[in-house]
Amino acid sequence: MSKTNWKGFERDVARALEVERYSKTTLGEESPDIIKYIGKYFLVIECKNRKYINTDEEMNEAEKYRRDKKDIIILCFRKTNSKKTDVYMKMKDFKKLYKWLKELIKAEKRYLQTEEMAVRLDWNDFLFMVKTGETIIKKQGKKC
Repeated sequence: MSKTNWKGFERDVARALEVERYSKTTLGEESPDIIKYIGKYFLVIECKNRKYINTDEEMNEAEKYRRDKKDIIILCFRKTNSKKTDVYMKMKDFKKLYKWLKELIKAEKRYLQTEEMAVRLDWNDFLFMVKTGETIIKKQGKKC
């Protein structure tokens, strides 16, 4: 199985987030590629593996999966034949995720060290945010 195709990319993202791909397309329904519940939010993730991407168009397309205000819409993009993954989200969603994580970390008496903020995140930075939040929630005895 090729890791450069779109389905392989979806599997890689889902595996990294420790969830299954979420696909109801066989039932004739449109759905996001991945859904991850974390704390009080649902990460609704669309994955694109292409030569290039129109981020505005793809983000607007992904918005149709937003069901309520607790959804955070995320677009993961990997250029064909590349190993680098970029994560895109609207600023309002990034602020929600960042504020929530900052509150969790503050409650744990840890510090979130950032030199600059950006809406376009490196894949490893995004994974770190999600994993840190999950670890703190589990430590608090809450269900992720």
